[in-house]
Amino acid sequence: MSPYAPKITTERIYIDTSEYAIIGTMTLPEVQRVSDALNSSERSFLALTDVVAVSKTSGKVASHSFLAVGLPHVVMAFSLSDAGALDDEENPTGLAARVPGRPEAQPELSGRDLAQMPGLGR
Repeated sequence: MSPYAPKITTERIYIDTSEYAIIGTMTLPEVQRVSDALNSSERSFLALTDVVAVSKTSGKVASHSFLAVGLPHVVMAFSLSDAGALDDEENPTGLAARVPGRPEAQPELSGRDLAQMPGLGR
């Protein structure tokens, strides 16, 4: 790698829209935070890779290698690395253990699991 190449980092993030609960990987310059990307006037969407999207209405789970989420559709977003509640044993949904890209990842991720997270239930 060239010493002049920009340094980048990846963040696993959770995005809530009115229709979907989404977990994916966002690539950022090393000096930028997820909140910076969300508040940037230069962006109209967030580009995610290794995505799992769950329909809040049907509970159907879809996996995508790439997904662009329009910023106007984002209701809530946070970095999973900042989400201590998702990693502790008191998490009733076990969501953190099912996030793709983690060594202990499980293939199933149901809409019911995500719907049980605080703020996602209807």
